[in-house]
Amino acid sequence: MENEHMAKVERIRELVTGSVDLDYVRQKTEAGWKLVAMEWRRELPGDSHDQAVIVEEIPYGLRVAGDCSRLEEDPEEREVLVQMMELIVQDG
Repeated sequence: MENEHMAKVERIRELVTGSVDLDYVRQKTEAGWKLVAMEWRRELPGDSHDQAVIVEEIPYGLRVAGDCSRLEEDPEEREVLVQMMELIVQDG
């Protein structure tokens, strides 16, 4: 199997301060950009002193600990990651 060269990828993250219209998306697309993610946020009614709810994906290979206060290694997922790395080394 030949070594395939991976294309270099440039990523940018833009802070949105107003609305984004289709014309803006079209301009970015025509300039060669590809939309890969969107993040939505809204304010909820209630006391501003309430604790904010943060929703975040847990990285593969980790899981929420039994006490729900931290992340810990997931042994099964970690083994999959180790196997993938070994296959990459063998193929490389």
